[in-house]
Amino acid sequence: MQGAYRGSTPTGDNTGTVLPLTLDYALKLGLRNNLGAITENQTVRQAEGQRGVARSGLLPQANTVIRQWLGRSISSTPARPG
Repeated sequence: MQGAYRGSTPTGDNTGTVLPLTLDYALKLGLRNNLGAITENQTVRQAEGQRGVARSGLLPQANTVIRQWLGRSISSTPARPG
């Protein structure tokens, strides 16, 4: 078998013991540890990130500046007669 779906990523330590393996568990292991699936998932996530960066240029930009006025505090501001 050739291509992106050849190989897997090993996890855990080899204990040398034989474990029972059901078809359901074997499929789950194959899907979880398959290099092709892992690579494709990372490629999709990278493309989504690049799409977000490209779209950010289409959004309006808002820049704000917050300044603190040093001189008078709010409590020393005279009240206006109403």
